[in-house]
Amino acid sequence: MTEAVGSRQAQPPAHGIVQRNANLRAGPGTTYAVVGNVQQATVIDIAGCNTACDWYQLAEGKWIAATLVTAVPD
Repeated sequence: MTEAVGSRQAQPPAHGIVQRNANLRAGPGTTYAVVGNVQQATVIDIAGCNTACDWYQLAEGKWIAATLVTAVPD
């Protein structure tokens, strides 16, 4: 689910490639519990982002920092 930023809608990419091994979190931030991990070069499906769109939510509800992901063009 994508959240609004002011009067415009934040738009994360639909897909991305993870740039290095990374933790997946229960929410959008490092204060949330680690609930999994993902390996470098994994292609991920992005369902939405937080208000600042600096964290991406994956289809299964886990979160990854946007700085760890490179967008894949559709």
